[in-house]
Parts: sequence; structure tokens; C-alpha cells
Amino acid sequence: TKASMDKAAELLGVSKEALEKCMCYRTLKIGGQVISKPYNEETSKVNRDSMCKALFSKMFDWVVATINKVMYVGNSDNLMWIGILDVFGFECFAYNSFEQLCINLANERLQQFFNVSVIRSEQEEYEREAIYWQAVNVPDNQKCLD
Repeated sequence: TKASMDKAAELLGVSKEALEKCMCYRTLKIGGQVISKPYNEETSKVNRDSMCKALFSKMFDWVVATINKVMYVGNSDNLMWIGILDVFGFECFAYNSFEQLCINLANERLQQFFNVSVIRSEQEEYEREAIYWQAVNVPDNQKCLD
């Protein structure tokens, strides 16, 4: 919508005209002449989605880099790090692309690794050391991976 385009331009710090031109038109140079041709609606939507993915990726990289700068203390003995796990990462879409299938599989593998490496191993260690704790029911997603 026009309102969405206007808000996006404001947030990105670009003119409404410049954003509309890059999202809705392609520029062709034919001979010495420059021609702008409008994209169809589907192509404009693909452009929008691609820009959103790129912006999200850049923002995520910036957040991680900023956190890493703050956490860096100057030597490897005090190395700190952040970890992010998308627990139960299956999204339910009307249409799942191959890319989404790969993301979902990777999420399930990460979830299984986390369950085994962190939760189950901690519980086993608590049992070995006779530490009182309340058991956590960890779902087994092996069937999903098979």
C-alpha cells in the first residue's frame, strides 16, 4: 500500500520516490536511452520480500557484532559469547519452499543437539552428583529427523 511504502521510506531514511522507483520499476538502458518499466505485482512483492530478508540479515549481523564488541574483554581466557537457538522452529505456511524445508530441518537438528547436549546431559550430571532437581520432559524429535 502507499502508506506502507511511505512508512518504509521514512524508516529507511530515503525518499518515497526513490524507494518506489527501486521496488516497483526496473531501469533499462537501451542504446543511449534510459527507460523505466514497471514491474508486475508479483515481481514487486518478490522485491519487497528480498529487501526485507536482506535488511533483517544486516540488522542481525549488526546486533551480533555490537554484542560481541561489548562482550570482548581482551583475552581468550575470559571469552564470552552469545548463542541463539530457534526452539521448535517449524513454521506452518500454506506453501513451504525448499528453502523453508531446509531451515526447518536445520532447526530440528539444532533442537535435537541442544536437547541432548545441554538438557539431557545436565540432568544426567545432576543424577550422578545427587543434586536435587525437577526433571524436564525433553521431547524426542528423532522421528521427525528420520
